Amino acid sequence: MLKLDFINVGYGDSILIRLMKTDRTVFSILVDCGDLTLGKTEEGSKRIRAVELLKKEGVSRLDVLALSHLHLDHTGGLPDLADEIEIKELWVNYLPPQQYWGKTVGCSEELSPGANCLLTSLNLYLQALNTLREKGTRIVLHRNNKQRIDLEGELRVHLFMEEELLELQDGIWAETLEERGSNAMLTRLDRFINNTSLRIRLQYADRTISLPGDIYAAKWDQKQLPSMDIVKIPHHGHKDSMTQKLSDMLRPEYAVISVSNSRSDCPDPGVIKLLQRHAKEVLFTDAVKAEACKQATHETVSFCIDPDGSIKIDTKEEIISDRRCSYER
Repeated sequence: MLKLDFINVGYGDSILIRLMKTDRTVFSILVDCGDLTLGKTEEGSKRIRAVELLKKEGVSRLDVLALSHLHLDHTGGLPDLADEIEIKELWVNYLPPQQYWGKTVGCSEELSPGANCLLTSLNLYLQALNTLREKGTRIVLHRNNKQRIDLEGELRVHLFMEEELLELQDGIWAETLEERGSNAMLTRLDRFINNTSLRIRLQYADRTISLPGDIYAAKWDQKQLPSMDIVKIPHHGHKDSMTQKLSDMLRPEYAVISVSNSRSDCPDPGVIKLLQRHAKEVLFTDAVKAEACKQATHETVSFCIDPDGSIKIDTKEEIISDRRCSYER
């Protein structure tokens, strides 16, 4: 059985994948780590930090921790995970030279909010790399597009990335590490770093799960994509996360949006409508108020995929408003 937990880290991403045999985990992956904090929460919120969810689930060891890209809402929880969880392998698509691991990089200019968040994320990453090196984690740089990796049993993964954007990212980070970076350079990186996302496609029991990081729909829908059974919608369901062309290619049976219920700019109502054209259900990690969808509070949106391919949704949640989706067919 494959168990998927889309963790309610607020505005951020963190997805726990476990291949189970009876009640025993035989392989585990965490994709992204959430932000530094859980953000502003309301009474009754069930947001939880990734490291705390792992502890609660009895996960003390990860076979793989994969980082999609170096935005703070995907990497902010990395230092705590590096300190408290045994991690066999770290998968990344950017790796600074080892002489910088453990160091803190500055910038002489005043930074915009986006540039400042990127610099903060880089420094957290440098500290965590040093910690993981000391603990013996194997750190793997993935730069080959359309790479297939057989993991355990029937579980396999395909990795996708935009190689030309990774080269642009490398150049900006190199200047930043030498403290020759600037607000303009980091702001430029902030504009395209979502499209550098390491995109993960899992396959198990003839089912396909897509975890595409934050890639924008205008970039992603230029690919030839098969239909998917479960899709984590990129970029928290912002307007740039979905187009009709992309929705019609993916045709997800289930769509999950990792989002904070305290944000007013996402998920975009138009994105939800596009997804509802095909999906049995559109689910949110936080208690989002969305037209024609139930509002529920939970720590995770959880799926179990049985060896025969049947998909079950964990319903351990508190319903706030049960305005169920009505689908166009």
